[in-house]
Amino acid sequence: MIDPPCAFVSNKRHSASGRLYLWERKPMRSICTAVLATLALAGTSFAQSEAIAWGDNYYGQCDVPAGETFVQIDGGDGYTLCLRADGTAIAWGDNYWGQCDVPTGETFVQVAVGKEHSLGLRADGTAIAWGRNNYGQCDVPAGETFVQIDGGTDFTVGLRADGTAIAWGYNYWEQCEVPTDESFVQITVGDRHALGLRADGTAIGWGRNYDGECNVPAGETFLQVAGSADFTIGLRADGTAIAWGNNYWGQCNVPDGETFMKVATCGDHTIGLREDGTTIGWGRNDYGQCDAPTGETFAQVATGKYHSIGLRADGASDSDNDGIPDSQDQCPGEDDTIDTDGDGTPDCLEQPCTGDTDQDGIVDITDLLNVIEDWGDCEQPATIYAAEAWGKNDYGQSTVPVNQEFVQVAVGKEHSLGLRADGTAIAWGGNLFGAGDVPAINFTRVSAGGYHSLGLRSDGTALAWGQNYYGQCDVPAGESFVQVVAGHAHSIGLRADGTAIGWGLNNFGQCDVPADEVFVELIAGGYHTIGIRADGTAMAWGDNGYQQCNIPDDESFVQYDAGFRSSIGLRSDGTAVVWGNNCTYGQCDVPEGETFQQVVAGANHNMGLRNDGTVVAWGDNTWGQCDVPAGATFDALIAGDNNSYGLTMQGISEPGPCQGDTNDDGVVEIGDLLIVIDGWGFCP
Repeated sequence: MIDPPCAFVSNKRHSASGRLYLWERKPMRSICTAVLATLALAGTSFAQSEAIAWGDNYYGQCDVPAGETFVQIDGGDGYTLCLRADGTAIAWGDNYWGQCDVPTGETFVQVAVGKEHSLGLRADGTAIAWGRNNYGQCDVPAGETFVQIDGGTDFTVGLRADGTAIAWGYNYWEQCEVPTDESFVQITVGDRHALGLRADGTAIGWGRNYDGECNVPAGETFLQVAGSADFTIGLRADGTAIAWGNNYWGQCNVPDGETFMKVATCGDHTIGLREDGTTIGWGRNDYGQCDAPTGETFAQVATGKYHSIGLRADGASDSDNDGIPDSQDQCPGEDDTIDTDGDGTPDCLEQPCTGDTDQDGIVDITDLLNVIEDWGDCEQPATIYAAEAWGKNDYGQSTVPVNQEFVQVAVGKEHSLGLRADGTAIAWGGNLFGAGDVPAINFTRVSAGGYHSLGLRSDGTALAWGQNYYGQCDVPAGESFVQVVAGHAHSIGLRADGTAIGWGLNNFGQCDVPADEVFVELIAGGYHTIGIRADGTAMAWGDNGYQQCNIPDDESFVQYDAGFRSSIGLRSDGTAVVWGNNCTYGQCDVPEGETFQQVVAGANHNMGLRNDGTVVAWGDNTWGQCDVPAGATFDALIAGDNNSYGLTMQGISEPGPCQGDTNDDGVVEIGDLLIVIDGWGFCP
């Protein structure tokens, strides 16, 4: 598992050279691994040290090559794998399955081991595996990229940049069936089980659970989780740890009163790394795998099945020549003896704490997660609206919750969604298939279909819930979007490059996005879809039984909307035209002489918003959907199947939240991440 960033998490800085010590199996999978590939691409270097190993040495797994220094270590079943500062890797010990045969010419930002197979993560996020492959554990899925990888006995898990994970290999205990609709900041793999750590610190386990190794204690939150043979350990924010699962060797008996900055576990033993670099081991110790060399301190630890490994925090070097060994240096690279104001605190410790995004006096995992969550362009101010509805209300779909304001409202067949300025969303109306069960996460956009809903996250990933009879909630894995829209039973996602993909009911080809077309906006009707190009032209596909896809060739529009079996377009002069010949309710008959600033289409009715804010509605009025409240004026309109909404502007939201923008440049990216890592620890 990748550990270089964890040298920073230790609240210490380490010398560029030193020694690394080993004693048996897997380093605990750190949250820091999820950003390592990004750091490597940015040219970030990590402290390199020598390694030492102890415990079982039957295969020579503790015989660290002389003169070698490393930035990351990991241990398997009888062998050791280490990553050098230049990205090359080396392995030694048991090589029966070729697990020590690192591919030539390859460089990595992370290495990881399973029982008898090895993994390397390249800087571009692609991965390669070698060693035993009896269950396909080395067959990395084509086209996938990751920010972290980890291996179990005979399966492998990869964490994508969007927080989703995928697994492959042996699946008898369903260890490869990663829970759907989950997002993680860290993954960890035991022998036949795996766990994912969510951004809120909660964790979930899956796979073999004979000894309760997947039963994460209720109410617990962690900074790190680590899976071993048949038990699991979690490191809390206060440094204490808790373990659960098989305890035959006492591997779950975490020493009382101890706090750690990291834990590493494999087989039946665990090593805890304290803040001062010292260690303590517990669990199975028949080969001395828990007995770290006396007097040694480490920047990083890892464990194999019966041996352990340590990357030494060597105090012999003084890289800044201030007379203070690097292992004791409060400010490596700066002179600790300079104290301009004479207050006893070196100037180097009185620097601004720019990485403290939440202003709590310590740069810690919360600040790191703030950067990850806010990644990308900071949120811009949004218009806040109050909503009013009329028309069909048999399920409460037109009963807007009181004292609520929204930046967006989406209306489906029997339910409605409201997106608040803080990114949370609520639903009201019918909930027959769970379309109103909004996940408790933040979104940037929402969309309501017939009986399903879509939410778009800030990282471009999409989430769907509700009726899934036709697969309309099966968001394609690995996709990132800038817009998602829901039709009656189909969904469409628009990628950043303008291409689109559809899923769900496709009986009329409504999901068959035309090849080689790029769009800037999508609109979903009942069973057809409209794509708008950058030049304002549009094309439609799907159900065309009533010519609702036949956009007039000789017309030019500045806005479009799609109804159930008709479509509407707004010309630049404010006049509107409707096409589609299922006009039983008169929805195609745009009132003469009217001009609008916006037009919207319901199932069988249409509305136009005049420049003075008043509304004209026409078409089916069975449910009063065209009965606009007398004297009302609005700033925007939305049409549901058989109900209507008017939105009235209440103000402009505050910019943000964008806590992760540590350098205040309006975008959260690698520079902000490095500021947090560089400032890790207590503020001066």
